[in-house]
Amino acid sequence: MKKTLALLLALVMILGLAACGQSAAPAAATPAPAAEPAPAEAAPEAKTYKVGVAIYQFDDNFMTLYRNELQDYFKSLETDDVKYDVTIVDGKNDMAEQNNQIDNFITQGMREDRGRRHPLHSDQP
Repeated sequence: MKKTLALLLALVMILGLAACGQSAAPAAATPAPAAEPAPAEAAPEAKTYKVGVAIYQFDDNFMTLYRNELQDYFKSLETDDVKYDVTIVDGKNDMAEQNNQIDNFITQGMREDRGRRHPLHSDQP
């Protein structure tokens, strides 16, 4: 029961953060450039953020909906300057497995970044 309550509270917090995100206004149609830019004027590469999500069980209907919404959400945040590499793993309803998955995320450079703001929301205090 405690695990379920803790997971539910964590999901509510994540969904609450996702709901507070800015919605991008639809871009006005702009004509394509007539000529390709010279190689010296190449745009800088997009910053790619690694995101790791450990879901306790993929078989759960709510978690399936949640997983799909997370993938769509991160795709909607992508711009020319910012990309997201989202990795979602199945904990198979096993806490030890999920702990190993989190350890693997940390090893792969997916670190907790509480002190940094999302680049799209950097204008907020």
